[in-house]
Amino acid sequence: MSKSLAQKTKEGVAWNTLFGIGRWVFRFASSVILARLLFPEDFGVMGAVTIVINFTKRMSSFGFNLVLVQKKEINDDHKNAVFYFNLLLESLLALIVIALASYLADFYHYRAVEKILYVMSIIFILDALGSVPKALLQRKMKFKQFGIVQMMNTVTGLIVPIVLALLGFGVWSLVWGRILGSILGVGIVFYYARWFPRLSFKFRALKEMFAFGFWVYANNLINYTQNNIDYFLIGRFLGVGALGFYERAFNLMNLPRRQIAHIINSVLFSAYSKIQDQNEKIIRTLKRVQTSIAFIGYPLMIWLYFAAPSFITVLYGPKWTPTIAPLQIMCISGLINTLTMTFFPVILAKGLVAQRTMLQGIYLILLSTLIIVTTKMGFGIVGVAWSVVVGSLVYLTFILWLMYKYLHYSPFTFFRAQRSAAIYGIIQLAALTAVVNGLKGIFSIDSWPMFVIISVVSVLVYFASHLFIGFSDVQEFFDELLKDAKKAFRKLTNRKQKRVAENVGEG
Repeated sequence: MSKSLAQKTKEGVAWNTLFGIGRWVFRFASSVILARLLFPEDFGVMGAVTIVINFTKRMSSFGFNLVLVQKKEINDDHKNAVFYFNLLLESLLALIVIALASYLADFYHYRAVEKILYVMSIIFILDALGSVPKALLQRKMKFKQFGIVQMMNTVTGLIVPIVLALLGFGVWSLVWGRILGSILGVGIVFYYARWFPRLSFKFRALKEMFAFGFWVYANNLINYTQNNIDYFLIGRFLGVGALGFYERAFNLMNLPRRQIAHIINSVLFSAYSKIQDQNEKIIRTLKRVQTSIAFIGYPLMIWLYFAAPSFITVLYGPKWTPTIAPLQIMCISGLINTLTMTFFPVILAKGLVAQRTMLQGIYLILLSTLIIVTTKMGFGIVGVAWSVVVGSLVYLTFILWLMYKYLHYSPFTFFRAQRSAAIYGIIQLAALTAVVNGLKGIFSIDSWPMFVIISVVSVLVYFASHLFIGFSDVQEFFDELLKDAKKAFRKLTNRKQKRVAENVGEG
């Protein structure tokens, strides 16, 4: 990997992290304010509409936007073909949703759904307009600009609803907030991308990208089913009560993994795509990424396993205690999935989507079978959680085989990349086990003091392990973070000094 590409990758991760945190803070703050201004029914109606919109969009995701990032060489014909295809397809979907709006309102037993779907259908058009410029920003690794687009979209989509809610617009404040945020996002993304479509459409250009795009489409459908099959089967065989406990456990486990995936995947997909023919560089980068992710994943999931009883009981209340056991079990699958996902940008960049999709199909059948068997045998959501762990191990095995076959990336290399983090994790595991057993006669396992103690010990043991053992790859990880932090601070300081000098000069 060239120095410039490495720097772009690190900066991309940094910008994605910064904007990701910013969006989370805005969403959390606005959700608290809107919850006080609106009624639960308002959120329920908007939730029903969002399900319809998102499900319809997933059914239409052919992956051509990813092709614009992945393909070695693209020209204006490719960009225009994707733009007009997306616009035509999304327009048809908008018409379909409008045609079905009345039936969907009857399905939800709420007439307001019909009118809201009429208005929200414009989201399809707006997303189509901005799809190609967003892909071009990602291709050029302009993640600062891409983050600004997302941030402005988020902020507008949250401030507007608050203002409209204060004015008494009810559920429509949420609707117009989403639409105005999308409109602003489209305008900004065109400004940063510096690209506008020409009145030209060549089917040949679209056809060149169809093979990759088709498998991305198939992968999206299977991935959606794979991520929701446990919810569907639990609801079918165990009831909505059990599903509620399981959903809470899964989301708590999945939150850090989802944030990590959002931060690294789009950046690394762009980086790998630029060196897709250079396997040795991909392997070196992949090893460093997996080492870094392991330093985050191991301590985080081990901490969550021990903190689960106090975390759930104190935050959600005693009625949520059935969530604790499946959450602790799924910390295992959470760690496995966090490490597995590091391969996905490589799979996309190398054009191995078809192979991954077929492996996902096998995994989906296996996971469904395991869940049905465990629920029929009466193991409940605990059995489902163990099914997910077993399925995650099998799926990781599939992906390792795929990487060895097409990239010559061996399982030994994969495990060696996380060796240091695993050793630190074993020390953390032993220390927390001793602390919990030693203090269980003093503090309840589900109390606030135990939560604080577990959290503090986890941090101290992590750094103490490095102080006494001092693995070189761990030190390199910390040195890299410190170096980047100093560089960012110097840039910020220099900019401030430059502004001061300019103001003095103007005065």
